[in-house]
Amino acid sequence: MGFTEEQIRTFYADKYLPLSRNQAAFLHLTARSMGARSIVEFGTSFGISTIWLAAVVRENGGGKVIGTELVPEKARRARAHVEEAGLSEYVEIREGNALDTLRDVEGPVDLFLNDGFPMLALEMLKLMAPKMREGGVAVANNVVTFKADYVEYMTYLEEPANGFRSMVVPFEDGLAYSIRVRGREAA
Repeated sequence: MGFTEEQIRTFYADKYLPLSRNQAAFLHLTARSMGARSIVEFGTSFGISTIWLAAVVRENGGGKVIGTELVPEKARRARAHVEEAGLSEYVEIREGNALDTLRDVEGPVDLFLNDGFPMLALEMLKLMAPKMREGGVAVANNVVTFKADYVEYMTYLEEPANGFRSMVVPFEDGLAYSIRVRGREAA
């Protein structure tokens, strides 16, 4: 049974859906080590992970975190949290359906945090993959918690022709960690 966008907005309007502290610290270190300056986040929620990512963009010398949030109130609060953290100049939060709001993102993207609705994870990865630089990282949260919802996503990542090398990092909810490679390098 499918839900309407309005039903999803209503249900998730007050739900905090952040990465765990350990997951956020892991992403922060990953982004720092790769010099990430262009980060895209699907599923901004209240902006907690956005703050972690914006801090690393600042540490790496500048750039932008482009986040997207379906629920208008959450987007408003995320912007306020980012501003309170003093990181507004490094963040752009787009409001609406991510398949629309992230369509015009220009590459190369260094890191893609795929942490929105699991049923859109594969579609979002396919949207962002062509924009990712070689060596860029795509991370999907909750791949163990919502294992059934991520079967197609994980199957896609396992196919070398799709241009990723991946593993699941054993955090609380499972974190699919994928490096963007090309052609035979994926094998």
